[in-house]
Amino acid sequence: MSKYNILAKRTQDLAAQEWRDIITAFNSVFKKEYSKEYFNLKYLNSALGHSYHGLLYSNKTVVGIFSVIPRKYKYIDKDLTIGLACDAFILKEHRKDEFFLKQMADAAIAELKKADVTHFISIPNKTAYPYWKYFGGWKDIGKLDYYLIPIRISKLLGKYSFLDIISAFIFKILIKGYKFFNL
Repeated sequence: MSKYNILAKRTQDLAAQEWRDIITAFNSVFKKEYSKEYFNLKYLNSALGHSYHGLLYSNKTVVGIFSVIPRKYKYIDKDLTIGLACDAFILKEHRKDEFFLKQMADAAIAELKKADVTHFISIPNKTAYPYWKYFGGWKDIGKLDYYLIPIRISKLLGKYSFLDIISAFIFKILIKGYKFFNL
């Protein structure tokens, strides 16, 4: 049986092999083709110049990650740095312990707190929401009322690329109308 351990690291402290593991696993889990440059832009372009990651290792290979990106927010009249939790996953074959994900989050958040970032937020998907809500003990701070408008409808339908021109035009009209009526 493989040995598992969890460590927290800042983005710039990740070794080349850890990056390769993360990119390969992330792209496999989320069916993406992101590069290291994509992740560097995402994780290093933060309020602190880096992000925090809880990493799950199996035999020195990264098989899971939980990332928190420090972001600046304005709350009433106060500027706050709040961690935005994202990109959490564990490779399917390593989902052997329901505590792994929470332990990864706890490790990353502990490092975040050392940097005086005491609050964090996340917008989990509907699969992750019950886990974080009930198992992780996270609390709802509100409900977001938002809507999605597909700019390229062919991506949603998987065909009919000629409709993209029409959907982009409708999108622009809706945005202009929203701005006009909500000034």
